[in-house]
Amino acid sequence: MLWARRSTLVLAAVLLGLFGGQWVVSYLEGLWWTETISPNAMRFYARRTAIGVALEVAAITLGFIWWVWHLKQVMRAAGDTPTDTAFGSARIRQVLQNPTTRPWALLFCVVLAVLLGSGLSDWTDTILLAWEGVRFGVNDPALGHDLGFYVTRLPLLIRLHALVTILVVGTVALVLVLHLLIGSIRVGRGSMGITQPARRQMGLLAAGLALLLATHQMLVPLELAAGIPHPVAPDLVGLYRSASLILVGVALAVLGLSLIWSWRPLHSLAAGGWCAFTLALVLTFWLLPSGEGWTRNEAELEQLERFESLAFGFEQDPTIEVGAPGFSLWNGPSSGAFEAWADAGSAETARIDWIRVGPLGDGGMSVNLVRGDTVDSFGRPVQSLSEEFRAAASYPGASGVVLFDGGLGGVPLGNLSRRVALAWALQSWRVLSPANASRWAMWGRDPRTRLDRLVPLATWRHPRLLLVGGVPTWVLNGVLVSESFPMVSPRTWRGGTVSYARTGLVGLVRVADGATTLFVTPDADSLAYAVSNMFNGLVQSASEIPPELGERLAYEPELFALHAEIWSERETRRRGLDTNAVSPLPAAPAWGGGSGPASRRAAVLDRRIGRVLSILDGRRGSDGTQVTWFRPDTLGLEAPDVLIRRWRRLPEVQALNDSVTATGGTNVSAAVRYTTWNGGLVAYQPLLAETPLGEPRMVGVAIAWRNRIAVGRTLIDAWRRVSAADGLEVRPGPGESEEWFEARRWLRVADSALARGDLITFGRAFAALRQVLDGN
Repeated sequence: MLWARRSTLVLAAVLLGLFGGQWVVSYLEGLWWTETISPNAMRFYARRTAIGVALEVAAITLGFIWWVWHLKQVMRAAGDTPTDTAFGSARIRQVLQNPTTRPWALLFCVVLAVLLGSGLSDWTDTILLAWEGVRFGVNDPALGHDLGFYVTRLPLLIRLHALVTILVVGTVALVLVLHLLIGSIRVGRGSMGITQPARRQMGLLAAGLALLLATHQMLVPLELAAGIPHPVAPDLVGLYRSASLILVGVALAVLGLSLIWSWRPLHSLAAGGWCAFTLALVLTFWLLPSGEGWTRNEAELEQLERFESLAFGFEQDPTIEVGAPGFSLWNGPSSGAFEAWADAGSAETARIDWIRVGPLGDGGMSVNLVRGDTVDSFGRPVQSLSEEFRAAASYPGASGVVLFDGGLGGVPLGNLSRRVALAWALQSWRVLSPANASRWAMWGRDPRTRLDRLVPLATWRHPRLLLVGGVPTWVLNGVLVSESFPMVSPRTWRGGTVSYARTGLVGLVRVADGATTLFVTPDADSLAYAVSNMFNGLVQSASEIPPELGERLAYEPELFALHAEIWSERETRRRGLDTNAVSPLPAAPAWGGGSGPASRRAAVLDRRIGRVLSILDGRRGSDGTQVTWFRPDTLGLEAPDVLIRRWRRLPEVQALNDSVTATGGTNVSAAVRYTTWNGGLVAYQPLLAETPLGEPRMVGVAIAWRNRIAVGRTLIDAWRRVSAADGLEVRPGPGESEEWFEARRWLRVADSALARGDLITFGRAFAALRQVLDGN
């Protein structure tokens, strides 16, 4: 017995030393790291860490008390179980009653409690945001709650309910197995029975489970109103709310019966209550409709558009003029490049530039500015700027710990205790060397990592290198997302789905030393300001953004893709169009020829005739993001896959591909870009290749304009060929004209209206059909 106690104490001391030591050094590392950013960052880190520790300690303590009480009840039930019973295992009962088992039982409770409470510190920001609260000033039409409740507080309630449910259900399963093993619950051999201690414990657990089910029924209408898992009609939410109130009453009655059963053996009464509750749940599940595929009327569609504008910051303005086109011949992000601000260029075009970064041996980086609209005489990228930053430079992809001889942006290593703490936390044993005591250390240099660590509530994805105050600085947008927002259909977002996504923050990370500042964007909404208030001075107001950055904030490519999807759905409803934005894709923000990071452009494919008829142009300004639609009076261009097949059949393209293969190179597929030119549409595809040494080359450009296709050595050469008589003329085949498909559509509308007796719609459709056939 003494050996068991000593072993338990030694094991507990070792575990406490390892986990406690790891927590201490991690805390010190974070404290020293945030100190290099600002005093506000350090104070907020200390406050957030304290709250996270308090959460985990409270959860572990309560979990330990919970598990100890339940194991104590199991041990008591083992003592009250008759020794001559044929049920259960006598050996297990002896083990549970043996005093030497108690230290191991306590250790088991500690392990279960740690499993329950560890990781709750990740809830800190969610809890702080829920405590801060958000008010949009708009109520949901189903239950009348402010929209901010669904974005901030409802997700926390759902997570908390899920955690408690796992705890209670896990306890029920474990305790039930233990009672069956010791024989305090007897099932089989023609008889059933339960001892008094086991009945009291299982009765209390059943009451807790009933309370959780009642709570779940209260959350169901809130989840449906928030669009989880999909939006439903407000009337259906009201129906579920009425059914939930009835089920909550039944659950509370079952709770009372379970408590009565725990003290008096009224088995039939308790079983009857649970059977009735289960039957009510099953009937509710089968009888109430799911609401999927909700067909909205005109008023609900108008309300949907208003809520989508709030949730995604989408504004459609047809009065905006389409901006100047930009041309990008290189796959920026796919080749490791990042956006730079587009130069003004001429009055007709805007140039797209890319920044390429590369690590240096001392931890610094090299920066090369690559022009996106031209190549040199050998088909290589043209670099208009090259610069190197030494030591503690911040750049995307930077990893590891860099030691340097002093300066800004780092942490002095100093004495042995600090070096030991940093070496343990960073797993970099070079820090321990006495030779480095006078040096400085820098880590977490990737601007995305820095901002994500400071404000994990936002997602930071696309860094751009700009000159801010004459200093090279990485600029990133912080997008705030939520999976719940009333009336709004969930949208695909980075491998998941969201019902709210808006740019509300902007972060600046200086290249030379990693100095980091955060601001609220000029177009921020209530949620962004709530996050700003939550961080206690770490996030500055929009009025403090450097003036030269005000009109140069980027339009996030994923947000533009999401806005293009919303636009396509609205146009399909309003005009009967069947459209799809085919370019740009999120992986290539410059494709489609936007005039810079603040502008995005997508080609709109009409799926009825398989042609690109228009361009969707989006831009971001100080008042938010706006999207406009440009459709020239032409037949449009063919879809990307069709154009690629036509270009491949050109003798010039086949000759270029053969020459690349003959020299040992590899042909690289590039996307088709669509943009505007001279009041019309133009499509082009860079013909890229990779040399045997891995160097990129552009061997030509394929282009399509009006009804001609051509290929040239450069973009200017390709344009000259397609606009002259050198290009190959392509004419639409039978049944490919837009007028033919429009006439067929109105004919189907008229036929459907006549079949159901709707003469008014039939007359309108017949008049539209005649207008199309007359060519008016």
